[in-house]
Amino acid sequence: MGRLENKVAIVTSGSKGIGETIAERYVEKSAKIIITARHTEEGGVLANNLGENVLFIQQDVSKKVK
Repeated sequence: MGRLENKVAIVTSGSKGIGETIAERYVEKSAKIIITARHTEEGGVLANNLGENVLFIQQDVSKKVK
C-alpha cells in the first residue's frame, strides 16, 4: 500500500520534464493520476506506460476558456 493510495493527483504540464517525474513518483506511491499537457503524443505515451490508473487529457493551462 502506497502513501497516496485512494488519492487523485492532477499534474499539469505532465508530459515531460518535472511534471513527468512527479507523475511517475505519484504512481509509485499508488496515486491515481490525471496528466494534462499540450503535447498529445508524449502525454498519451506516458499515460500508457504508467498504467491503468493514469489518464491523459490534452490541455493548455495557459489558455483561458470562454
